[in-house]
Amino acid sequence: MIKCVEGNINVGKTTFIKEFIKENNEYIDINETKFDENLSPYDRQLYYINEEVKKKENNKFENNIILDRSILSVYLYTLLSKELKEKEKNSIIMKIKDVILNQEILIPDEIIFIMYPFYSINEKHNLLKKAKKTQEELVKYSYYLNYNLFFIQYLKNSNIEYKNNRVIIRIPQNIVKEIYNNIQMFPPVYNRILLLDGAPATGKSTIGLIQKDYTYLEEQKYKKYTIDNYSNQIKSIIDRINFLKSNNDLLIDTSFLMGITHLFYAHKNKLNKEKKLEIINEIVSNIPLHLYLSNIIYLVADIKTLEIRRNNDKLKPRNHFYENMIYLNEEINFYEQLNIELGEISNITFIDVNNRTSDEVINVIKNLSSKQLILNDLFNAIINCIEKEVI
Repeated sequence: MIKCVEGNINVGKTTFIKEFIKENNEYIDINETKFDENLSPYDRQLYYINEEVKKKENNKFENNIILDRSILSVYLYTLLSKELKEKEKNSIIMKIKDVILNQEILIPDEIIFIMYPFYSINEKHNLLKKAKKTQEELVKYSYYLNYNLFFIQYLKNSNIEYKNNRVIIRIPQNIVKEIYNNIQMFPPVYNRILLLDGAPATGKSTIGLIQKDYTYLEEQKYKKYTIDNYSNQIKSIIDRINFLKSNNDLLIDTSFLMGITHLFYAHKNKLNKEKKLEIINEIVSNIPLHLYLSNIIYLVADIKTLEIRRNNDKLKPRNHFYENMIYLNEEINFYEQLNIELGEISNITFIDVNNRTSDEVINVIKNLSSKQLILNDLFNAIINCIEKEVI
C-alpha cells in the first residue's frame, strides 16, 4: 500500500506522517525532495521529476510506504508558477505525463490531503522561512487557493476529518486514478457560488428572480429556536451550507451568514464570547470545510429607504421587519469586521442600493470578479473576530 500526503507548504504534512508511522509501524516514510536553489526554475522541475523516478527505482517494496508529497506537487507548481515560460511548462507537463504513463514513479493508492487556513500558513512561514528556505511564491494567496481548488474538485465523496483547524481528507484509489489520468496544461473551471445578503427590503429576492446568470436559491425560512436550544437554527445553517455542493452556478438569497448573525444578535440577552464560539464550533464540526464561495455580497440601504420599500411591497408581509432593524447595525458590523479580518483574501462586497434599481444592482454583480474563499478560511476568520470581541 502506498499513501501520499499532499497539501500547501506549512500545513503539517511532516508532523502528520510522524504521527501516522508511530501508529502504523509497518509503514516507512519517503521524505519530500529538498529544494535546490542553485538550479534554474525549469531545471529544478526536471530535477524533481528525476527524483520521483529514483524513489521508485530505490524502493524494494518490502514495506508499505507513505510519501511526503508526490509528483502532483511538481505538476501543480509547474501549472501555477510565474517563474516558468509557457513552452517550459508544456515541456515539463509532457515529461510528467510520460513518467506516469510508463509507470516510472510511485503512484499512491490513497492521497491524504491536508488544508490549513491561509494566514496560519503565513505565520508559520514567517517563523520558519530562513530554516526551510521556502519560495515566497508558495505562500502567495493565489498559489495557496489554486493548489487547494485543484484537489477540491475531486473531494465530493472523500472521507473528511476536521482537527486543530486542519481539514484532513482521504482521497480513495478510484479518485486518485482519476487525478493522475487528468494531468493537463489548463486548470479546471470552477462553479461560481454567490451569497446575496442584506436587510429585509433591500431587493434580494427581486434580484434573484430576474437575474439570468445563476441558479437562484431563494430565502430559507429558519425554524423557531430558543437561546437555550438553538439546534433548529444550527441545522438550518448547516443545511444552507450544504447547498454549496451544487454543480451549478448559484446565487443564494439570505445565506448561512445571515443565520449566524440572527443567532448572535436577534434577541434581548446578548450572547457572550463563549456562547458564540460554542455555536460556531458546533457548525464547524458538522460542515464540509473544503467548500468555497466566489463572492459574498451585502446590500446596504438606509432605514427610510427600507421602510418605503417594505410599505410598497404588498406581496411580502415582512412581519419581523422592525425586529430585524433593531440589530441591523450589529449585522453590518459583523460583515465589516469579517472583511477586515480576511484582509487580502476577502471576497466581501458592499453594494449601496439606496438609489439603484434592481437592474443596476444586477449589473454591478455581473461585473464582480470571482474570488474564491474556502470555508475553512472564512470560519477561521469568524472565530478570530469572536476571540477579539469585535463581532
